[in-house]
Amino acid sequence: IEPLSRSWNMPRYWHLPSSSLQIGENTIWIRVIAVPTQGSGLGEVKLGLKEDILPLYENAKLYHRDLHFFNLIFSLAMGIIAGLVWIFHKKDKTFGWFALSSITWVILILSILITESIFSLDTLEIARLNIIALLSYSIFSCFYAWRLANRKFIRLEKTMLFTLMIMSIMALAVPNTY
Repeated sequence: IEPLSRSWNMPRYWHLPSSSLQIGENTIWIRVIAVPTQGSGLGEVKLGLKEDILPLYENAKLYHRDLHFFNLIFSLAMGIIAGLVWIFHKKDKTFGWFALSSITWVILILSILITESIFSLDTLEIARLNIIALLSYSIFSCFYAWRLANRKFIRLEKTMLFTLMIMSIMALAVPNTY
């Protein structure tokens, strides 16, 4: 039942007291609840002594959480700076496209970092917004790179924006089973 946890990219570390373990076979039950179309699951599980597992957990936390957070902060700062420059120099569209590219990237990184549903969106609605953000990021990055190289491809750019609009509508309108 929605809202489901968004902690799919959150490494977990559980310490089981030795008093809870029995001689012979022990069973640990972990329940994973997810939307079937999202391909969710438990991921890799490692069992061992605290001294062996804790460094693995800290390393996973660094790669799955901390580095993404630093990326988010840096991208957000660069996007805001580029947006402010563009506001004061509207003739130079390079900064505007970079700001849009950075902001859409921030949306993608946020979808990795959030652990609770935002704005009462369910899992599939967030996935739909991620698709739109990824498409937008790809197109805005192309526009930024072309402006940085002092190039314009008017027909191609209009086609890409039209494609973005159509694919965004499709992402929002596709039935949940797909």
